[in-house]
Amino acid sequence: MKDFDKSGNNKYIHEYYEETKREHDLLGDDGAEDDEEEGVDDPRGRTIKAVLYLLLGTFIAAAFADPLVDVVGSFSTATSIPSFFISFIFLPLATNSSEAVSAIIFATRKKQRSASLTFSELYGQ
Repeated sequence: MKDFDKSGNNKYIHEYYEETKREHDLLGDDGAEDDEEEGVDDPRGRTIKAVLYLLLGTFIAAAFADPLVDVVGSFSTATSIPSFFISFIFLPLATNSSEAVSAIIFATRKKQRSASLTFSELYGQ
């Protein structure tokens, strides 16, 4: 029951791609550099690089987790604020502040694409 075109690709996927491309053009993107399709030069190399980045991130998180817990405990004691409040209110606000700032910068551009990126940034959290 599947409809296939001459190249063997699913017809519906191609139609979805074309519809997405049309909608993207309606956003009013000013850049012409996105008009060309980009392919992955070396998928195996990219996969290895991604795995190495994940391992590096895991190592960094493991290395700094214990000092972070000690700092939160010390800050809690020094300010008489419960450590639970610091861990679940202050730290998430501090770590997500860069996303909030970038969303505000996008919003000040007052273009339809910028507004779309702003909402994507805010709802993506």
